[in-house]
Amino acid sequence: MEEFDDIDDEVSSVLHCMAAAEAMFFDEDPGLHSQSTSSHAGRQTGQAKRDYGDRESEWKIFMDEFEARGEADESKIGRTFRFRFGLQLSLFRDIYNEVLHLKWFGEADKKRDATGKEGHSLEVKLLGTLNILTRATVLDQEAVLTHISASTLHKFFWRFCEHFATVMMPVWVTPPRHEKDIQMAAAPYESKGMPGCIWSTDVVHVVWDCCPAGWQTYHKGSKGCTTRAFEATGSLDLEICGVTAGHPGMRNDQTIVKFDGLVQAMHTGEIYADVTFEYFDANGVKQTEQGLYGISDSGYHKWRCMISKHSFPVDAEKAWE
Repeated sequence: MEEFDDIDDEVSSVLHCMAAAEAMFFDEDPGLHSQSTSSHAGRQTGQAKRDYGDRESEWKIFMDEFEARGEADESKIGRTFRFRFGLQLSLFRDIYNEVLHLKWFGEADKKRDATGKEGHSLEVKLLGTLNILTRATVLDQEAVLTHISASTLHKFFWRFCEHFATVMMPVWVTPPRHEKDIQMAAAPYESKGMPGCIWSTDVVHVVWDCCPAGWQTYHKGSKGCTTRAFEATGSLDLEICGVTAGHPGMRNDQTIVKFDGLVQAMHTGEIYADVTFEYFDANGVKQTEQGLYGISDSGYHKWRCMISKHSFPVDAEKAWE
């Protein structure tokens, strides 16, 4: 029965959203659809202008129902929340409290204008922003779901992304520093027969459909379309250790890695140079090696800190150059 209740709640949410969208199209109050199914006769062209703040958004309704049930992150509704917004509810709460603590958008959750009218909820703005980042939705669609104008969401979206990238990223996107963290990051690789490996590195290309015509020559590379390239480094536990800024899509991996501060620090011996690990050589004898490494594809430099597959067998000295 709980499964049917979940389905009914989701269907009701979708229907409510459709009714609100239809009401917005006809300049009506969505509450009229739930009270009466009468025709649209008698509408006047001089109706009052819509006020998004007087309506409870779909995201707010979803959050209230989620918290009222006390569902865990691993429950069905918890997985639905993660699917819609790209993260767990507990993590969303941490971000929400951190934004309030840092006062990125003021001290209160809801600001008031000069007339004393209460503004839009910070919680709903964050949900709308996360939905855009997760599903690449357009602002006009989020305006329907959040009941916040597209212009307001547009300003909030860019301000949040700027703050998050400059303040939160250096805190959360960091390589393992302490001995315990290094061991935890290297353990999954060691269990798969790669002792001494701590992360994986590769370049990710993101399609840029709106690339200006004058820049397309620099952004069209091997992918056949205009892209922005980002080099990302992460562990087997899906923890991001570092990421570069965007590069033109025509640049290859060997060029982009030279701008990656994390890999360069490992290449020059600034980090992990004194960490030792054990392995068995071709004769089955246990050996000790100093300095960790990462794995990559064959498009990178033949650096010791970036081990890739080899098309042809090489001796031990060349493999570790």
